[in-house]
Amino acid sequence: MVSAAGVRAAHSFHVPVLMVISAPSGSAFNVEVPERFSNLQWYLSHAGNTVQMVAFLERQMTRADFVALVENCLSYLPELALGEDRSGERFFLPPKTCGEGEIWRYETVDELSPDPTDAFSPATDLFDRNDLPAFRATCQVVSDASDGAPATRLHFTASHSLVEGADLAAVLRGRLNRRGRRSVTGNGLSRATRFGLAVAAPFLACIHVAMAKAERRKPTDFGFACVEMERADIEDAARTLNISKRGLLFALALFTLAGPEPRRRAWRFAYSKLPARRILLEDDDYLSVRVQAMASKGSDSFADFARMLDRQLAIQNETEVLTHFLANRVLKVQRRVAAVFPGLYRGAFFGFSPYDMVLSLVPPIAPAGPFAVLAGARILGGSYTGSVPGVIYLCDAQRVSWTCWLERRQADRLQDLAQLADSLNIRHTIWAQPLREPQDRR
Repeated sequence: MVSAAGVRAAHSFHVPVLMVISAPSGSAFNVEVPERFSNLQWYLSHAGNTVQMVAFLERQMTRADFVALVENCLSYLPELALGEDRSGERFFLPPKTCGEGEIWRYETVDELSPDPTDAFSPATDLFDRNDLPAFRATCQVVSDASDGAPATRLHFTASHSLVEGADLAAVLRGRLNRRGRRSVTGNGLSRATRFGLAVAAPFLACIHVAMAKAERRKPTDFGFACVEMERADIEDAARTLNISKRGLLFALALFTLAGPEPRRRAWRFAYSKLPARRILLEDDDYLSVRVQAMASKGSDSFADFARMLDRQLAIQNETEVLTHFLANRVLKVQRRVAAVFPGLYRGAFFGFSPYDMVLSLVPPIAPAGPFAVLAGARILGGSYTGSVPGVIYLCDAQRVSWTCWLERRQADRLQDLAQLADSLNIRHTIWAQPLREPQDRR
């Protein structure tokens, strides 16, 4: 619940405003409304990108426990209480009290499918109402669950401009979100590098717009697929190939799902990483993640490809993410031009990215503290990214889950992934919206 005075303050000042809101149980907490979107948030908001988490529990969750869980989500990540204005310029605190049926829902069902793709969707209706936060939570409980079947399914959805994977991992560990309190070590880039980025940004902005206009992929041609792999098997396979687990996971996705034959062609992909330090004026003002672009040559041999990719990742891991800093500057140019010539940015621009695939490995999931109720649950995290194929990896103590946003024609390549996993002795289950039945290789 928000007071009218608080709402007027949010729209009257041009500085972050501290608000007091109430959780479902009625307890109050503070939330800071940012002055305006960062450039990356501006892009993600206009693209309508959403992030989602699905969790399966083998026990029935009570309404009271679910309400407490939603309250803890809002308390530990208060950005979830914010909304987005339709101009895509800033957050605001919605003036409406949010009760059951508006941002959260608890319901009893006759049965639950173990297929996580039943829950995942683009969820762009999240942005339909300006009087509600850009956050939804649903709990479905089976009235009479049988042994071995899921008894509860939780589904959380938020705007990607509000939340990133690192937030999910930190909050589930019971750590309060410290947005805005991250250390800044100063601008570590040389003057020559900064000058080069400034000169290149306008030219790349023009190329970006032209490429977006030529984009033929459409979000309606995409669907979700989920893969669950045994973590111990992945560790064994990585040890056998003498590569990192990250290198193996990225190689599996790129080699089988990213692009068409022949596999010898170069692939353009991007992956996310969390910086050990933040650089003033170059890192995003709000989101922690950096995105590194990379090109990797293909190979007929998966082992050769995986080792080559892992070496590239190791080298880039030691460098600053210049492509991310350049992308931030390009978006800054785009934002200024869009304010003057909005017609240039209609259609496919938002949601377009010039990559075959975007990969994101979320920090390990280990529910604790007020979120210990989710310990041992099957947890998957996904993201709707428009016309850009992507994979979100979540790791817990037992398994590594993938949630893939793929073109529907890529569904056939899931068979290639299954065969490759078999050859590496990785136990897995694959679910896909285009292929409703799971392909189980356990």
